[in-house]
Amino acid sequence: MEILGTLGVRATVCKPFGLDDGLEATRLFLKRCWFDQTRCKDGIEALQNYRREENTRTGELKSEPVHDWASHAADAFRYAAMSLKDSSNERWKPLNYPKQGIV
Repeated sequence: MEILGTLGVRATVCKPFGLDDGLEATRLFLKRCWFDQTRCKDGIEALQNYRREENTRTGELKSEPVHDWASHAADAFRYAAMSLKDSSNERWKPLNYPKQGIV
């Protein structure tokens, strides 16, 4: 948190939460988001591939998501959704990123 502070980023500590709560927060958070199709390509692909496996015996989904290449990015997005779920839309404003260093 100290390092983030020196970079001008205010850190938010999340309370522990269950997976289902985090997934629901993510569903709600997605409605408030927009993604640059080109710059966010890898992140979008990770979110699209975050999934639970099906139990072949019962036909139901397993309780835990598949832990693969997509899970780390999707989990990070889920944590962001949980940390921002109670924030007001009024505080949100578009970010103007500097064009330097962006390919």
